[in-house]
Amino acid sequence: MSTCSKCGHENPAGMTICESCGVNISLQADNATDPLLGRRLGKHFVLRRNLGSGEIGVVYEAVNDSGTRRVAIKVLHADVASTFGPDLLRWAKEASKVRHAKVATILGANRLSDGTTFIITEFVEGQTLRDILKKSGRLSPSQTADILFQLCSALAPI
Repeated sequence: MSTCSKCGHENPAGMTICESCGVNISLQADNATDPLLGRRLGKHFVLRRNLGSGEIGVVYEAVNDSGTRRVAIKVLHADVASTFGPDLLRWAKEASKVRHAKVATILGANRLSDGTTFIITEFVEGQTLRDILKKSGRLSPSQTADILFQLCSALAPI
């Protein structure tokens, strides 16, 4: 049995999501370092794992209530949200119209009453360009051309 530290529900052994409140039980120990882990955003998604951060915000892997659908949720840093939040939400709504095999589909965007602003996209497995460069160092001209071609083909319909 695993006791959820949020709601106190006793969950069967092996459960990763609390049956009662939907919090990810396996990540509750990490909540002290990242208070957003285990938080519900959107109607059905619980933040499960920190994927990385940048100047605009932090990207999390999230899962729906039944644990069958993974998404990526970018939570904007508070200062970015207060300054650019409305503009970024408008941009996200416009960008959600883009459909292309090489562009992650934006599924939604919202700002909560507490100011938390986030964008939900499809979850895409893969490596970042940063990871590729760390692993292999400098790219060859043909590798660079291939990446630029893929980028241009994704942007061409816009």
